Amino acid sequence: MHIILIGMRAAGKTYFGKIFSKKFKLNLIDTDELIQKNEKCSIQAMVEKHGWPYFREKEYETIQNLSAYQPSIVATGAGLPVAEKNQKILKNYGKVIWIKTPPQVMIDYLKKTTTDHRPSLTGKSIVDEFLEVYDKRKIIYQKLADFVFDTSKNIENQIDLIKP
Repeated sequence: MHIILIGMRAAGKTYFGKIFSKKFKLNLIDTDELIQKNEKCSIQAMVEKHGWPYFREKEYETIQNLSAYQPSIVATGAGLPVAEKNQKILKNYGKVIWIKTPPQVMIDYLKKTTTDHRPSLTGKSIVDEFLEVYDKRKIIYQKLADFVFDTSKNIENQIDLIKP
């Protein structure tokens, strides 16, 4: 069984995935990194060439293959849990943990980062897009989560509550 991390872009899924990986002695699988490796291009290039539906299909194909891996920490892309077909797979393959980070923390990170060049989902500014998408996704994340890992609370106490 995997520990599957969901949450918004800039929530800290990969960051906490590395911490959980070390703590639980499990491999870390980052679905975005795996897709980029398999496609031999960045998400930005993939979306520019083929569109968001193509990338979403690659996400689906990637999580369908989770059973081929030993139990791991799986950091998903922020939009992956939105599709209902993906939700069923995530629930079947592991314990789903929502990395819940205060919106302003994520917005501040997105404003200052130069390493995340994702194409826009909505064509709006990064802040306006984030707020629009967050309101929709947080409902899905909450519903899907077996455990909410709130980054504004004591991290160590919460890590101890996670059992692989």
